Amino acid sequence: MFKNKINIVNMNFSTTTNNPILYKAIQEATKKAIIIIAAARNSFNRRPGFPASYPEVISVASVNCKNQISQFSSQGKIDFCSYGENILSTAPNNSYKLSSGNSVAAAHLTAIIALILSKPEKWGLPPKHSINKDKIYNVLLKLSEDLGEKGKDNIFGFGLVKFK
Repeated sequence: MFKNKINIVNMNFSTTTNNPILYKAIQEATKKAIIIIAAARNSFNRRPGFPASYPEVISVASVNCKNQISQFSSQGKIDFCSYGENILSTAPNNSYKLSSGNSVAAAHLTAIIALILSKPEKWGLPPKHSINKDKIYNVLLKLSEDLGEKGKDNIFGFGLVKFK
């Protein structure tokens, strides 16, 4: 782990260009068992972009309340999907607003992973310092509802993760 004991990082940005410096940083982080979640790019029918396309990253696409893929979601290297359309969120001036985007879905999945990390024993996981992407991925598989084609597909990944 890094000095500040980070276990999880949410990356809510996307670029169409592979950045070797960013990729190296992600590789270094995942070697230290830091779990990286990234929003797929908001570009329906196009590739998810980077960092979501890196193999070390858990990439997330958005679905709506009817479990349909959001029209802005990408296709390609998608690992899971989460709710990310018309989600009530905080806003400036002590107010609220509806937010949509793959970044909203990625934040939602990051929160689920944080809850898993808060009680790893409940999920049959070792202490936090021993949990890596593969171990979290296996828990997410158990929590996901397959949508679309059976198994992993380029639209929903392994499906919609629901915290139970």
